[in-house]
Amino acid sequence: MNRLKEFKIIFDTPEDKDLITELLSDCFYKNDITGVVTESPEDINEDWGEDAVFHDRYSVSGYINIKEVEKIDIIKNDVKDILKSFDVKTEYEVKEIKEEDWANSWKEFFILWKYQII
Repeated sequence: MNRLKEFKIIFDTPEDKDLITELLSDCFYKNDITGVVTESPEDINEDWGEDAVFHDRYSVSGYINIKEVEKIDIIKNDVKDILKSFDVKTEYEVKEIKEEDWANSWKEFFILWKYQII
């Protein structure tokens, strides 16, 4: 199992939030981080269930192999350079996570769910 760092850039801005999200995402892609996730408080759908997870802030996250943690500082510098002409407040969160074998781990929850219904 790989060890990863989730590097999250949380931002607030009166500027175009979609544009800022794209610019921040590009900072990850430019550094060969392709597992990028964006979160927005606007991502709300009335058809979602009661247990849906909603976000109260805008953010862009990337998942970086523990062996490449130097990319975090590189991305921070890229963000600083790209956003210098915008009115954007940023903060960073970094946490270690363990990459799961998603190809198989979902089956455990399916089996548990199946037996709870019967």
